[in-house]
Amino acid sequence: MSNLFTSLPHKNIFTVSFQISDITVLTLFSMRVSVNSRSLFTDGYFTEVRPLMSGIPNPFAPERPNKTLNAGYDINDELMGTNLFVTGPAQPGLSARLETPTEAWAISDVGPLEGLAVMGLHGGAGSTTVAALLGDDATEVGQSWPISQNAWTGSAWPIPVIAVARTDHTGLAAADRFIRSWANGQLTGSQLSALVLIEAGPRTSDARKKATKRLLRMVPRGTHIPWMDSWLDAPPDPARLPGRIKRIIKLLNTPTT
Repeated sequence: MSNLFTSLPHKNIFTVSFQISDITVLTLFSMRVSVNSRSLFTDGYFTEVRPLMSGIPNPFAPERPNKTLNAGYDINDELMGTNLFVTGPAQPGLSARLETPTEAWAISDVGPLEGLAVMGLHGGAGSTTVAALLGDDATEVGQSWPISQNAWTGSAWPIPVIAVARTDHTGLAAADRFIRSWANGQLTGSQLSALVLIEAGPRTSDARKKATKRLLRMVPRGTHIPWMDSWLDAPPDPARLPGRIKRIIKLLNTPTT
């Protein structure tokens, strides 16, 4: 078998002719070749050979899957499973009789208020965080049951209230006293929309899990936010929340009847 190379200096095309028996195969290559003035058969004639990269895809190469940016991430909630909310009595008097707290819950007039009122049931409950996640339509009102007076009639305007507590012993005790006050008709004039219990640590005892589930079922809507370690480093970014928490926030912003 013999090879015959023909090329012109400083050109991008050369041919290779292979002769096998009586069959001659002519192959045309598209290559970038840098040559010098010496003979084709002398050393150093080809100083650089770089194949031209064609824009035509190779039909024999396996296709690589397109990499897409992560559209978001999600978290699991061992306590709630797949449920975002649990529901209970829509208003006071519809549940079993509960013991009235010996100390009445504080009530305060918050003046004209539109949107959601977010109240913390104890110090460090997380109401500031929840109000920030809910957006501009939510107002943090402190730890008292909020009453908003109608500017025209002077009567109480039934604003929706979201109560927030942690799942440590202080938060669960406060949530229990709040629910008993609400269930016995001591907190009127506004509408309890939901109770949000925020996990107080990365691990939860069986007793606190049981208490959390019980309390969430004693209000119109109850939801639970799992432990978020990253929230200790910086306030949560509403645009980069786990999918589960985004869905919870969306439902909390949905008016209830």
